[in-house]
Amino acid sequence: MEEELILQKVSDPLPEINIEQDLAECTIDHIEAYQFDTKKIASGITDIIGNRTCGLLIISSRNVSGSAEYFIPTENRRFDIIQWAKVFMELKGRTIPVALEIVEKENKCWGPARTNLAKASLMDLASEMRNPVMRQECKKNRLDRAVLFDYSQAYFSF
Repeated sequence: MEEELILQKVSDPLPEINIEQDLAECTIDHIEAYQFDTKKIASGITDIIGNRTCGLLIISSRNVSGSAEYFIPTENRRFDIIQWAKVFMELKGRTIPVALEIVEKENKCWGPARTNLAKASLMDLASEMRNPVMRQECKKNRLDRAVLFDYSQAYFSF
């Protein structure tokens, strides 16, 4: 018995993929906020950061993640990542286009740092979903949770 191979003819058109439709159907299923411990990061960076806190926001949908870093002034007060990041909970369960609309609508309430951070993370997520080849090649180790936890002093996930 011979195995029958079914091959697609080279002249057959590739199946159409509607990226924008896919983006409109993908809902945000996980959001993480990291606050980095500047003492654990390379010693020279503390001079650059000064009285600011820094970290990373990761927004995920269908096991694909988009991320953006933040640097915000803390002015000698204790930074509470949960209080600061809980506004992003409104994005969970929403599609990327709807989440972007929410971010635009909440701009005045959230302030420029959180608004720009959310936009950047959502745009990175959309880019990652549009370019699966780039995702595989470029981000294999970029968002390694073990490394992120090692360099973080606070974490919030929802």
